Amino acid sequence: MAIFIIAFIYLLTQSYLILNTAIVIYPEIYLFPWLVQKGLIPYRDFFDHHGFLLNYLLSPFVESTFSHLRLVYFIIQSANLGLLFVILRKITNKAGFIYCGFTYIFINYFLSENFLWYEAIITTIYLIIYLLLI
Repeated sequence: MAIFIIAFIYLLTQSYLILNTAIVIYPEIYLFPWLVQKGLIPYRDFFDHHGFLLNYLLSPFVESTFSHLRLVYFIIQSANLGLLFVILRKITNKAGFIYCGFTYIFINYFLSENFLWYEAIITTIYLIIYLLLI
């Protein structure tokens, strides 16, 4: 029961940090999904680009404001935290859960600088793969 309370506190902490800080959305994260949504290919070698899949995943969420992309970023970060909690529950004890959860939240906040980029989705995929491997 204590693990769930700690996880809930960490989720509230991460939500507070994400929602009270400006989320940076670079122009290509908005422009390329918008072009894909319109049925266009942004440039000739678009499919050789390292992130064309993210553009297709984000295309339904592009609108005139950035609120849906911010919601997508919040959901991705919350899913990453939830996957990390499941992994930590399986591989560590309570002290490791507390330390690693705390470390993940603040390293994610201070190093990723709250920007929606390809690494957020890649982290989700890697966490799912690691969860399936253990």
